[in-house]
Amino acid sequence: MVPILVGVALAMFLSFLDTTIVATALPRIGHDLHAFTQIGWVATSYLLTTTVLQPLFGRFADIFGRKPVILFCLSVFLAGCALCGTAPNMALLIVFRGLTGVGAAGLMTLSVVIVSDIVPLSQRALFLSGQGVIFAFASVLGPMLGGLFTDKLSWRWVFFINLPIGGLAMLTLVLFLHIPRPTGKFWAQIRRLDGWGILTMMAATCTLLLAVSWGGNEYPWSHPLVIGLFIAGLVGTVLFVVVEIYVATEPLIPMRLFTNRNVALTMIGITFLGMVVLGHLIYMPIYFTVVRGNTATVAGLKLLPLMLGLVTSSLLSGVYINKTGRYIPLIWLGGVIATVGMGVTTLLTRHSTLGHEIGCLLVVGLGTGLCLQPSLLVAQSAASDDDVAIVTACWGFFQNIGSTIGLAIMGSVLNNCQDSELAHLAHKYNVTLPSDPSTIDFHQMPPGFYHDYQDAYAQGLRMVFIVAIPLMGLSLLSAVFLKHIPLRTSTGGANVVL
Repeated sequence: MVPILVGVALAMFLSFLDTTIVATALPRIGHDLHAFTQIGWVATSYLLTTTVLQPLFGRFADIFGRKPVILFCLSVFLAGCALCGTAPNMALLIVFRGLTGVGAAGLMTLSVVIVSDIVPLSQRALFLSGQGVIFAFASVLGPMLGGLFTDKLSWRWVFFINLPIGGLAMLTLVLFLHIPRPTGKFWAQIRRLDGWGILTMMAATCTLLLAVSWGGNEYPWSHPLVIGLFIAGLVGTVLFVVVEIYVATEPLIPMRLFTNRNVALTMIGITFLGMVVLGHLIYMPIYFTVVRGNTATVAGLKLLPLMLGLVTSSLLSGVYINKTGRYIPLIWLGGVIATVGMGVTTLLTRHSTLGHEIGCLLVVGLGTGLCLQPSLLVAQSAASDDDVAIVTACWGFFQNIGSTIGLAIMGSVLNNCQDSELAHLAHKYNVTLPSDPSTIDFHQMPPGFYHDYQDAYAQGLRMVFIVAIPLMGLSLLSAVFLKHIPLRTSTGGANVVL
């Protein structure tokens, strides 16, 4: 079992690392490829394919088998990374990031599904707590490595670094993962796919994600394109539900799952939690680099308390669940702690002490770690063994949906606050500012402007963290109505030969 878990952990680590390592390299990528205004698409293309395809890979794993699907995803992911590292222009980089996201979607889903296959639900908490540790480690290591590679080597190494890690993961899984494949001929398996469900789900998700990504950033919320995308997304969602209920013989996402109270509440809760977690992870380094004037490397180091909190609470929650079999109280406690942490984060300023910064990150990490993996256990314990793969995929899907919506909301709040504050600064100092604040030459500005700019940005970030408080509160509220279900001693739907 150990070699399998090592291979799965490496695959999981890759998917988490690739989400965070690129962020600190984006400004240099935009500069080197002469397309600074398009760097947002590097993240958007990756997020779109990752989010849209997660439920698909849950179903693919049931139809084609775990091992072929995860090896296919690893191959696509590594090919995408290699192509990104050699991309000669921004257009191709955006396309290749989308391809990388295809592989990452499967790695995120299949890693957890395979763990669920080989570990009984009653013991799964200990192993899934390891996922929290990997997430914490990758979340902190990613920005640091991204900054180091960009400053010391080349931004292309943020993609190349995945190749040896992925190669080791693939070798391990090829040699040690032995799961019998589902019977049936290939074309018979293809016919089992829910074609109309796949098309309507992808159309609905893509249009909704583009709407929330562009609204308030690329275009005003009232822009006809944004409104049209929202309408198309809602129509697509209705069509998807109709197809799944009345047309599909083997639905991509069986709607009966959401008649289960615990499954439905978990998906709601992880959506709101996703809004908060990634937003906090993205905007805290911005606070360190812009408001405090730290380098990207130092900003990554300052995230270590977040990792410490996540690791500690993830491990402790796994031990607690393994001994008591109870998991819902951990989500309640974690929700309260994370909400308090968000509240303390709103008090950060340019003059905040290191202790204040450490305290904020540590508390948020502790609370988040108590929520993440137990919420997955809630959904898995409420589902049958045959539904574990698709429930796991849906959990990741809704978390990514929440992350995208949360980033869009927080980005819109920050932009609006920043526009107002910069207009005030321009009037105060009688200067003309560029439309892109990142291009401001502070050496050419009057004395005192830089510190006022830092204070203005701190005010915008304060509003971002204020928005996170009710979102975290809604995640906690959804957990209040969860019902305890004893953890089964059987494993998931596939039989693994160890």
